[in-house]
Amino acid sequence: MLSNSLGPPPGARYNFTAINGVGLANVADALAAIRKFVYDENQVTIAELLDALRADFSDHEDLRQLLLNRGAKYGNDDDSVDMLAREVAHIFCEEVLKYSNTRGGPFQPGFQTVSMHALFAGSVGATADGRKREMLLADGGVSPAQGRDKHGPTAVLKSVAKLDHRMAHNGTLLNVKFHPSAIAGDAGTGNLLALVRTFFQLNGQHIQFNVVSTETLRDAQAHPERYADLVIRVAGFSVFFTTVDKVLQEDIIARTEHQYVG
Repeated sequence: MLSNSLGPPPGARYNFTAINGVGLANVADALAAIRKFVYDENQVTIAELLDALRADFSDHEDLRQLLLNRGAKYGNDDDSVDMLAREVAHIFCEEVLKYSNTRGGPFQPGFQTVSMHALFAGSVGATADGRKREMLLADGGVSPAQGRDKHGPTAVLKSVAKLDHRMAHNGTLLNVKFHPSAIAGDAGTGNLLALVRTFFQLNGQHIQFNVVSTETLRDAQAHPERYADLVIRVAGFSVFFTTVDKVLQEDIIARTEHQYVG
């Protein structure tokens, strides 16, 4: 009979369970809106805001537009909202790290949605950032909400870098979309390299790109047979654009498209 002098196998070396936060940008934007419009400017009461949220902004479109367009938005290098995102992320990570899974291993917090933000469409109620129930939560994990970053990719990176990425043991995920003209030629390549280096110098953790125009994506929706090889990055995985459902297609299209301005 053979015996194992080394004893029983030690089991799995990595025994953690990941808990990923979804919609960080929406939470930060909503808190910034509540602080500004309820407490600082007294434009709406908490009761009125709650009524509008419960009604999914039905008959409250003016209020929704106020929240959506006049409040500070994460992703624009604005400390008034970026530091709220940092605080929310810190609270989330700190709480997750208190617990262990059923195998005795740690829970590890992260901010990477993969495609979960799309699955929540229609199931997460209206939020105080002006988002209606059927609208998507922010993609990626630490990305700004779709279309709300208005001051270019450098501002996005600076906002994201204000988070304490060291606490997100399971990682963070930032999506950035460029029009092909933005990184064309040697100058464009150099600008992209500088952007990536700057992000990591600011202690960012993860960034990924789509380089495709909205015009191309719309044409691919209309004529999928012409774009069988069009690959896009969703949030943690790449896929052929024409093979995913329209919810994810619209998500990719809705993301801010950064262009070269000469």
